[in-house]
Amino acid sequence: MIEQQLGFKLRDKALDQLETSRAHWIATARDVALGVCDAQGWVTADDVRRLFPIPEEYDGRVMGAVFCKRLFRKVGYQATAVPTSHGRPIAIFQALSQPRRVSSSHPLVTESSPTLTEDLGGGE
Repeated sequence: MIEQQLGFKLRDKALDQLETSRAHWIATARDVALGVCDAQGWVTADDVRRLFPIPEEYDGRVMGAVFCKRLFRKVGYQATAVPTSHGRPIAIFQALSQPRRVSSSHPLVTESSPTLTEDLGGGE
């Protein structure tokens, strides 16, 4: 439990540092993410990367700072489309300003989805 708390503190410190050092890029990426949410009801890091690529000199983990808890809620997972990420799961987010439900337009989620997650290929 103590190690987990330390992990959260280290994460929060890293995100705070990114907020300062990459403030302009993060703010613009958040605007892009909110625009995607307005258009389709949900957004992923892949959506933001496609529309507003991460600069080569930035570490890709900067995307974690984009989806802050004061603006977005995590509503599920899907496999990434980034080939070098080998299909790892990425979060599906919804803007907090939207009603608390996943848009039925998401290809992985139906109105009756109990868990809001996708089988990422680990089973049969």
